[in-house]
Amino acid sequence: MNNLNLNIVIKKIKTRGYWKLVIEPTKPVSNFFNHISEAEDLIENSSIKLRGWNYPHVPNENQQHQGIEIQNHRVNGFIIWHHFLEAWSFYDSGQFVHIFGLREDWFKESDWLTEQDHLKHIEPNTILDFVGTTLSVTEMLLFSQNLINNAKYGDSVRITISLHNVQNRKLTTIDPNRVPMFSNYMATTNEITGFEKVVTKTDLNDNTLLLAEETVIRIFKFFRGFNPPIQVIKDDQKKLIERRL
Repeated sequence: MNNLNLNIVIKKIKTRGYWKLVIEPTKPVSNFFNHISEAEDLIENSSIKLRGWNYPHVPNENQQHQGIEIQNHRVNGFIIWHHFLEAWSFYDSGQFVHIFGLREDWFKESDWLTEQDHLKHIEPNTILDFVGTTLSVTEMLLFSQNLINNAKYGDSVRITISLHNVQNRKLTTIDPNRVPMFSNYMATTNEITGFEKVVTKTDLNDNTLLLAEETVIRIFKFFRGFNPPIQVIKDDQKKLIERRL
């Protein structure tokens, strides 16, 4: 891990399931940054801090397991720590790209968990957590809202949210306090695009949770036979916003 860099982290993340968020201007923006180093502060100031792990994670210092790279035309951030694997780049064009591993795929190797923890026994590449999906999508769009308000994007941005390496996964819940899903709701495609469109700053500010809810529903419909429970999704979003997780 001494020579950890962005490319190494990306390569490892892509060996299993992962999320990808892309935010980009709808029109070219001149002087998006006065200096590319501003990108780090913009991400930090826009990050979502609702459940004990910021979205996205901004390393506070370069260590063996994480780092920040300030380059001529972009800033990169990356981390491999327990079940948290992330990599992002913010370019001088205003494009932001973030990929992060599905936590359920890395619990088995996480030193954060004890051997007695039920999460430790989840096999990689086998499941998608219902609640984790709702929370991650909601965080991605809340972060997008913050970033478009804090940076020089203008009146609209193009946002894409996609889920990768999910074919033959079972949709389930990893929370032992929830009613189990007894049916086998399986993904029949390897990549799912949940959100892909141009959205105005006004719509994002006014309807972030609704856009996230619609995205979650769209993703869940790729798991054959599953009828997404809209009120449960709304309730989980409410718990996230109110920090009751």
